[in-house]
Amino acid sequence: MTADVKDGDLEVLRAETLGTYQFGSKTETHHFCTQCGVSTHHRRPAKGMEWGVSVGALEGVNPRDVDPVPWMDGANWNPEGETG
Repeated sequence: MTADVKDGDLEVLRAETLGTYQFGSKTETHHFCTQCGVSTHHRRPAKGMEWGVSVGALEGVNPRDVDPVPWMDGANWNPEGETG
């Protein structure tokens, strides 16, 4: 799940392990944790230079508390697409 954040409203609290990459047309800049690989946020120039922020990377926010969020239990996933 990604939240839209206007340019200037994003405050990165812990940047010491952030990496950056671009791919394809290189119009978006993506940031990720260099220790675990999780995508944290990315610049969206096509949307007026706003940011897309991974809700799971927000301090104090539990993505399970934000509706509607589809969840898959990856630990118990099976090839037929059912969880359990």
